[in-house]
Amino acid sequence: MKVLNITPTFHPKIGGIEAVVLNLSVHCQRLGVDAEVLDVSPDHKRLQTRMVEGIKVTNVPLIGSKLVGYAPQLRQAIQGFDLLHVHDPQLMALSIGVMLSGSQLPRVLSTHGGFHHTRRLAGAKRLHEEFALRRMLDSYKLVLATSENDATYFGRFTNRIRVTGNGIDVQRHRIADRPPSNDLRRWVYWGRLSENKRVDRLLDYAVRLKAMGYPLDLLITGADVSGLAYKFQARIDSAGLQDSVRLAPPMNDVDLKAALRNRTVFATASEYEGFGLTLLEAMAAGLLVVCRDVEPMNKFVQNGQNGLCLAFDGSDADFGKLVEFLCLDQPHQQSMRSASVAFADAYDWPRIAQRFISAYSEALSTP
Repeated sequence: MKVLNITPTFHPKIGGIEAVVLNLSVHCQRLGVDAEVLDVSPDHKRLQTRMVEGIKVTNVPLIGSKLVGYAPQLRQAIQGFDLLHVHDPQLMALSIGVMLSGSQLPRVLSTHGGFHHTRRLAGAKRLHEEFALRRMLDSYKLVLATSENDATYFGRFTNRIRVTGNGIDVQRHRIADRPPSNDLRRWVYWGRLSENKRVDRLLDYAVRLKAMGYPLDLLITGADVSGLAYKFQARIDSAGLQDSVRLAPPMNDVDLKAALRNRTVFATASEYEGFGLTLLEAMAAGLLVVCRDVEPMNKFVQNGQNGLCLAFDGSDADFGKLVEFLCLDQPHQQSMRSASVAFADAYDWPRIAQRFISAYSEALSTP
């Protein structure tokens, strides 16, 4: 079986889709599937191949954007494969380009959360949903939902849904020499600094917890994709949190793992996650998780078992739960930490890759 993963973004960029496509390709390769990647982007000026972790990657120039764009060399780049795996949350330029290529190869789609979860371009999204979405989905043999949430949404437009989820490299994130700690106030957030991640809510909670006598030691690290870091630093300074909250630039894997070694809680007030890879990575590292009580995050985190779900609405109820959580005794903490690690193990990539390979086989056998 020879599979081509077609993606609108890839290494060296860092993000959820990039990580999924790379890990899926690597682990499919290890399981006997010949996997390559097509990176279709306006950043590329010419057709060019490269190698990333043993995976052949072909850069394909895109004229325009991932919403409205055209890749004239796509037709020649997809020759010689058994199946196309398209990673296209927008279901726009990438899917249209594959359709216009004239290729009769069977293809499957990964949803990666879609683009229906934000209000941006709401009118255009409604038009797309009304007039284009069903037709776009009909061009795929299978639609591989990243979460149950995605399956519910896309299931309104197609019955070719399979929930595959995504995976993480458990060993890459595991911290074998983690020191024992009973301080649940040592929090960390890592990820993009963008509006929907609501890091501002974490800062608000740090301010109130300090006033209540429960000051946090909070590390925030990640790429400032929305120009928010200066606002966050101003909030830290005005609230007098300089000694307890630290903003740091994005960290490489080695530095991040070293930082996580002395952290006990991964916290995110994110309003939406397509899947929630970072939560699973945190669990694999032996951290408990505090997150917003929304899908799919609340499917990963169970109160009192491996973390805590909050409304992040500033309510007294939230802070009552938080104080109770911060005061958990050592045996309870250790039990939760073990449950957290065990939960992450179920999403190890070798297991998840098998789901995708089964979906590929089904698509290839479907008339």
